[in-house]
Amino acid sequence: MTTAEATLAVDLPVKRMGEVRHNMGGRKGQKFANDGSYESVEAMLTRLAIKSYARVQALKLPMNYEDVRQEMDVYYLQAFKAWRPDGGAKFSSYCTTACMHNFRNRIEKMCEEKRELGMYSIDDRAPSMQDEDGDPMERLGADLDDSRPEDRLIARQEMKQRLAGLTPAAQRFVTALLLNERDDKFKTGTARFSNIAVAAGLNAAEARRVRAEITEKFGFTEW
Repeated sequence: MTTAEATLAVDLPVKRMGEVRHNMGGRKGQKFANDGSYESVEAMLTRLAIKSYARVQALKLPMNYEDVRQEMDVYYLQAFKAWRPDGGAKFSSYCTTACMHNFRNRIEKMCEEKRELGMYSIDDRAPSMQDEDGDPMERLGADLDDSRPEDRLIARQEMKQRLAGLTPAAQRFVTALLLNERDDKFKTGTARFSNIAVAAGLNAAEARRVRAEITEKFGFTEW
């Protein structure tokens, strides 16, 4: 955020129905749809701020609602500068995408900083692979399948810890599983293990050792 943008973000709550309308070309009493005016997206920005603040609270990040709401105003200004009316996208859609993308990046950065400071407790982390319910193999793949950057970040850190004790061959096996888990032949069936082993480049002897290692470490009883 530049100094100018930060200043505008602070001033916007006061100027929302006045100077902003004038600067962005809006006219009092007019209904806006796709002109890039602040009024056309103000309610949307508030909804995004409420939703984003709920995520901030869940992750225990040091931001209050007003901080989040002002972030949305800054992202609106950035979107307004970058949007082209003849580009084919409605401004409301363009602005929504920009706000979500920018705030996700902000959240990911804050999570990284929190991780570096060692501020995450066990309750903040992704669920353990040792949960009683569900297939552990499926949970391995699911950890990196969340759409939220902050969850992917936490999952990556958790995955590093899980893989630390595996042999190199077993690590290649798990990597192959994660890279190919959307492929049907890697999900079910009697050839599930052998398909993953082939993708990992394991020979028959390595595959047998890896199968025993992962079965012992993670308690897999079916492949």
